[in-house]
Amino acid sequence: EALLRRGPLRELVTSMLLIDDLEIDLRSLSATRGARKLDLTPTEFRLLEHLLRNRGRVCTRENILENVWSGGNTPTANIVDVHVSHLRRKVDADTDCPLVHTVRGFGYKIDDSN
Repeated sequence: EALLRRGPLRELVTSMLLIDDLEIDLRSLSATRGARKLDLTPTEFRLLEHLLRNRGRVCTRENILENVWSGGNTPTANIVDVHVSHLRRKVDADTDCPLVHTVRGFGYKIDDSN
């Protein structure tokens, strides 16, 4: 724990978010699933980051709108569904272990338990 509080090592740990074989690097703004590099849009990357920071917890559409989208134009909740669908196709493609899950009636979560 003491080592993690120190500068360079702490920066390395906090710049990477991991779950199963999915990894995102906040410094280089890149994401990989296994050996496959994910080609994400900026919004998809922010959405994936938000889900990973809330790993195992359900994120409502409203919560996602507040934390992923910014600026003057407030999109509708439907835009969240569209972006999650695109993200799911990229993250969970060619795998038997999906990570992005819909919690019917509530929202979305990322989790490695089936």
